[in-house]
Amino acid sequence: MLDRQTRTLPKAGRWLIAAFAVVVICHAGTAHAAASATDLNNPGYMTTAFQAFVTKINTAINATLGPGTPYIKWAHGLLLGAFVIKLIETLARYVWGKAGIGDFAEVIASGAIITALYATFNSWSTMFFMGGIDLGRLIQAQALNDNGIMGPSLFIAQVYAGFKIQDTSWFSLGITEAIENAIFLVAEVIVTGASYFAAIWPTLVFACVKLIGPVTFFTLFHERISFIFDGWLRFFLGAVFLATIGRVVLVVICLMYEAMFDQAYTTIAGAATNPIVITTANFGAFLYILSAAILSIILLFSAGAFTARLVGGADIGIGRTVGQIAKSIALSVI
Repeated sequence: MLDRQTRTLPKAGRWLIAAFAVVVICHAGTAHAAASATDLNNPGYMTTAFQAFVTKINTAINATLGPGTPYIKWAHGLLLGAFVIKLIETLARYVWGKAGIGDFAEVIASGAIITALYATFNSWSTMFFMGGIDLGRLIQAQALNDNGIMGPSLFIAQVYAGFKIQDTSWFSLGITEAIENAIFLVAEVIVTGASYFAAIWPTLVFACVKLIGPVTFFTLFHERISFIFDGWLRFFLGAVFLATIGRVVLVVICLMYEAMFDQAYTTIAGAATNPIVITTANFGAFLYILSAAILSIILLFSAGAFTARLVGGADIGIGRTVGQIAKSIALSVI
């Protein structure tokens, strides 16, 4: 939690992050690595690894959300308990003369609607998310003639791999040359890493959303806590929109690199042409590449901000909507 006054992490949070970093570094140094140096030098490895991850996470999600699993039984119990509490509440109001038969019909109609949403959760959540993924890949296929999920990120990496920094030892570089090379390396790492992040992040978010989803439906029975489901739904819609918006941003960056650096789109290692050599005598090239890197970083980070504004500004009110529909059904029946 950020401190409201300084907008920084509290001391305990900073120590926790530092401890986590130490553990990760130590683990990385002692654990057996699944990827070799040869694998990491192969651009196609990222695509293969990501596809393997998607397959593994889908298997884990299906095993967790399968019929009869402890997690689903727990979610069932929450849903049934919320429905029973709502019935008891309505019965108490009926005894005190503050509710009628129509209120019971409304509760039953609400239960039917919420149960239907819950029972079909796996189908409609996957359908909407894959719709966001497929829309982004359709745009990518039309613009770049490639629909590979990691294709744009690989192209961006290949473009930067085609640039040549001063071919000499760091110890013999002047101050200006050293600063140029350091800035270029930092920009390369940030842009390439952010492009991989943009390609992978929506799938990671969706995995979290789908696992959390079943335990939020019970809140729809009570309007005062239905904001929990609304928050989850915003989270879910954010993953769907980010899958498309992030993909479009990657496509735009690839088109920009094609135009700025006269590079043909490719994901093949070593296929990038027209390398630019960064030296003190070619300072304009350094500024040219740096401006492209800054624009790319702004675009990549703007994708998340735009998605947040798009999703966060709406008053969803699903609990209220379900109640209104149930009331209409109850009135029509009675």
